[in-house]
Amino acid sequence: MRDCSRVFGSRVYLEPKTPRPVKKGDVILTSMPFAHAFSCNYLSMYCDACAVPLRERILQPCGGCRVVWYCSDECREDSQTWHRLECLVLKRRKHNPPNSFVRLLARVIFRLREGGDRYVEKYCEKGARRFRDLMNHYADLKTCEDMKPEIDKTLTELRHYIGERNLPNDSDLLGIFGRTLVNCFSFMDKNLLSIGCAVYLAASIFDNNCTPNCFVTFSGLKVEVRSLINMPDLDLAKCYISYTDVISTSAARREVLYKGWFFLCECKTCLDEERAKYENSIKCEHIHCISNNARSMWTPQQLMWN
Repeated sequence: MRDCSRVFGSRVYLEPKTPRPVKKGDVILTSMPFAHAFSCNYLSMYCDACAVPLRERILQPCGGCRVVWYCSDECREDSQTWHRLECLVLKRRKHNPPNSFVRLLARVIFRLREGGDRYVEKYCEKGARRFRDLMNHYADLKTCEDMKPEIDKTLTELRHYIGERNLPNDSDLLGIFGRTLVNCFSFMDKNLLSIGCAVYLAASIFDNNCTPNCFVTFSGLKVEVRSLINMPDLDLAKCYISYTDVISTSAARREVLYKGWFFLCECKTCLDEERAKYENSIKCEHIHCISNNARSMWTPQQLMWN
């Protein structure tokens, strides 16, 4: 809402919101993970609580499972919110832990069991999100035959990992799966190498645009959303990030977005047919060539079967 209101007697006076100008590169939002999980290859290379790397500080394994590592007693204590229940099941799989997404799902379930459904993260003065506010694409997941084998495989692995008694009912489980899947970020180190995945409540408010005006960076586990342009007045509803690699072709981006986020992108960049022609062609070396031979964009039907 762009205006604030004050009531005097029976009359309402609109009070304009004070503009918040933003410069290119400014941080417009920060968020800490609701749940996170390091990739298996990096479990012993980063503190599980603060993500400080092994090269900067000595790490010690958890005394219970010996799978996750910590840089200090403080970090070990802070991590008990999510690791206390996880430790018991992870101990059985210490030589062969599940992949990061399965462990992320388990952490989400454990956190919700411990009251995480009441946790609220603010993204502006008057706006906040809970886990239940995230989109779950329940209907899409139930009807998407292409994804069914992967969903079944993931949930079967989850059952083997934490046990049936730790799982919610099937309907709630699919809702948790959907919210985690479509709101999952890959968090990165200083070299832009993906080292794990996480769910951020506040940062999940941003929609996709293939010509974004914001971008995402990471400082440890904290995600920072920064502006790519100067804005006379910050309006989060008009801020966009790219869910995919912006240098990919329109067809490739649309395929990834359709299969991963269940929508066919219709942003200006993806619908630019002239741009698409050049994306799928190379310049002829003949200076008099007038050929315009380029591959056309995929249709929604083609996307569904590729």
